[in-house]
Amino acid sequence: MKLTVNGKRVMGSYGYRGGKINGIVTGTCLVFTWTEKNGRSKGKGYFILSDNAEKFQGKWGYKDSSLNGGKWWGKRILST
Repeated sequence: MKLTVNGKRVMGSYGYRGGKINGIVTGTCLVFTWTEKNGRSKGKGYFILSDNAEKFQGKWGYKDSSLNGGKWWGKRILST
């Protein structure tokens, strides 16, 4: 996954089925929408950033839910 932050807006992509993320950061929380396969699959989710900003964890869901899909977590890797 690659995310780009511009102020409070976050946009990005991930490798599974051409996934895209668009969201807003509030404090240590990113609330986002996601789409895959040219918009045919979509939903909502959230990530909570760890205190040291190195990891995140959250949940994702289908359509209007951010909970009915599963857990999502990762580790920050700085790009060069």
